[in-house]
Amino acid sequence: MSQRVAVLGGGLAGLSCAYELAKAGAEVIVLEREEYAGGMANSFVDESGGEYWTYDYGPHRFHTTDAELIEHVKADPGRQPPPSRAAVADRARRAVLRLPAECRQRAAQAAAADAAALVQRLLLVRLTERFGWSHYSDENFEGWVTKRFGRTLYDLFFGRYTAKTWKMAPSQISGDWASQRISQLDLIDAVKKTLVKTGDTPRGLVKSFIYPARGGIGEIARGYVREIESMGSKVITGAPVTRVHTQGGEITAISYGGPAPATIEADEYISTIPITALARSVRPAAPAPVLQAIKQLEYVSIVFIYLKLRRPQVSPDSWVYLPESNITIHRISEFKNFSPEAAPADRRWSAPRSPAGSATSTGARPTRS
Repeated sequence: MSQRVAVLGGGLAGLSCAYELAKAGAEVIVLEREEYAGGMANSFVDESGGEYWTYDYGPHRFHTTDAELIEHVKADPGRQPPPSRAAVADRARRAVLRLPAECRQRAAQAAAADAAALVQRLLLVRLTERFGWSHYSDENFEGWVTKRFGRTLYDLFFGRYTAKTWKMAPSQISGDWASQRISQLDLIDAVKKTLVKTGDTPRGLVKSFIYPARGGIGEIARGYVREIESMGSKVITGAPVTRVHTQGGEITAISYGGPAPATIEADEYISTIPITALARSVRPAAPAPVLQAIKQLEYVSIVFIYLKLRRPQVSPDSWVYLPESNITIHRISEFKNFSPEAAPADRRWSAPRSPAGSATSTGARPTRS
């Protein structure tokens, strides 16, 4: 391949695409708006005070059993992290519910309802569905989850956490999103696979994932950049796309801004930037109804608060979910549980996340405590 290809967006999608194109012999130019590649799947290093810390905009996890894909991301095989868990509270008592569902733990934690009660509620849903006494649609998140996990788990965690995170009723969220995030499982499968180990572990029950030993999740993106540039292609950061020039329905050139603005031409163009940004950049301009639709889209931002703690560990878990609506924070993560090199031996990162209205995502710099 001797073509010149412009890739818009330097997140993992754009970088992995550029990597494959460069391997195939193309001259690739990646344009990334931010000052660093990787998008939100990124991390930063803090070496103030002679200590080494890394923190993610996230956190993120990457998991696969495909050896070729593991090699593709230039990362070490996934380690076995502590389990995820959701901290679910009620007014009478507080309980911790581990994810994925583990039958024996649920039986021991009466506050979260035991496994038998959970399955009973699921069977009730299945029975009423079969006889037409109820209908839970796969078209929305609430129906999709209730049909597969029962009303108890939906009310206890899935519904509450989703409504809190996205600030909208789960009945208004697409069922497609549920199937992508939770995987094609149901409660009975989840209980079965926690009791019987199988070689083919579905995504919803994954317990290990790929995470670089040093540098945080952003090291995957930085690895891509090094590989792309070693093959003679370019990754230009701080270069937001400002114009997508078209003629006769075909893209003819791309203009970008930043410290060294320029216009480039290529044989092929691939976009991984938000469709809204792409549509606003097209010249001649996109039709008025398209631009109007873009203006009506809303976004939920996330504020990251990073705390340096003078203790080796706060929780044994990678992250703790907090679905209660009266708590602003909705997830707490400890990066040192992802990799022991994320913080000094006697210190800890803790990164609470909280939604913060309709805006673009932001990150807070770390503070000491």
